[in-house]
Amino acid sequence: MWLPESVYERVPHYWMVIGVLFVAGAFYFGFSYRPSYTYLGLGLLCVVWSGCVIVLRTRRKQRAIDQLQSEEPTD
Repeated sequence: MWLPESVYERVPHYWMVIGVLFVAGAFYFGFSYRPSYTYLGLGLLCVVWSGCVIVLRTRRKQRAIDQLQSEEPTD
């Protein structure tokens, strides 16, 4: 399934927001409420995953830019 580039680029940010909301929900309900631990775990997982995806995409883009610049002939 192909996504439009604008959606593809923003998906990690949505995951980050979802993760922050899960973490906030865990603290809002308190840890006497059993599912709060699940909320906290899912929230942290979403935040870490989205951070990794953002970093990896940034590095890949930078490498592609560096390759293009090194291949350009200099007269």
